[in-house]
Amino acid sequence: MSHRTEAYGRTHLADSSPSLSRVLFVHTGARSARPDNQGILFDLLGDLSTRFHRRRTGSQSDLVQDTCELAATLEESGLVGAGQGDENHVCLGLCDIHAGTTQYAALLVTSVRAPSRAIPLLMKDQDVSPVLVGLEADKYCQALGFTAEHVPTTDLARTVSSSLTDTIGLIAFDPAAGLLLGLTSSARPGTANRGRVPPSCLPCVGLKIQSDSCHLCGLCTGFTDSLLLGYASVEDMLRRIPFSSGLQSNIPPSPLPAINPHVDFFGLAVGPLSGTRFSSQLFTSCALGGEAFIYSWGSAADATILSMVP
Repeated sequence: MSHRTEAYGRTHLADSSPSLSRVLFVHTGARSARPDNQGILFDLLGDLSTRFHRRRTGSQSDLVQDTCELAATLEESGLVGAGQGDENHVCLGLCDIHAGTTQYAALLVTSVRAPSRAIPLLMKDQDVSPVLVGLEADKYCQALGFTAEHVPTTDLARTVSSSLTDTIGLIAFDPAAGLLLGLTSSARPGTANRGRVPPSCLPCVGLKIQSDSCHLCGLCTGFTDSLLLGYASVEDMLRRIPFSSGLQSNIPPSPLPAINPHVDFFGLAVGPLSGTRFSSQLFTSCALGGEAFIYSWGSAADATILSMVP
């Protein structure tokens, strides 16, 4: 595939919080986090997230550079499958809330024989690039199953999966929010590793995280799981999740984007502690079919699992 320079797509996010400036979504295609590497992997992702948010990715070449560096770090860690002959791609999606832009880059070649860290230098005099950006990267990432869409009725952005992929998604929020969430997912239960939970076996996970400035209002799986619990919809299920007594509970939640009944979703909304019960600055939906690892840091962070079925 040729290396082309294209304009990135734009996505508008309403009522953005200053402390939640950027969202990083990474698809490595790597193996699931294991009990023996989970803690170290989360530390690595926390470091990557902090470093990434400190740097302002302002150009296409910056995005390529960041993608290659991230892939190289994963390769060199030895904690995931990327670079070990099992996988050959890494995708990075960057949502800049202040600028209202969403950028994708897809690294198609990653191995110990062709380390990702060397790719930017190899690209200088080549017409064919192992890294896709712009429109080509958008199409490739959409084919893999994650894309940013505009939702006119709610003026929010959502990330949905329309393909049956066995993936790992790593979602890292601004460290100021005190939250890093790593999601492993598989839309095909038959491909799940030992210890992984198929979509229909994870009826409800409720989570609230409080920090100095942000509050994670609700976290749950989607359509089929809400029906298993007897709720009329995902929105109905979120309404019944207990919230902190400090939040205003007399204001109804904001409407949720439409739910695809054929895909299980993992949804989360982030809002200020002083806001309404479901005043969301950001709503993201990802195909869910595995376990969710929640990682938070900071002395003010308070994470509580409200309900989970083993």
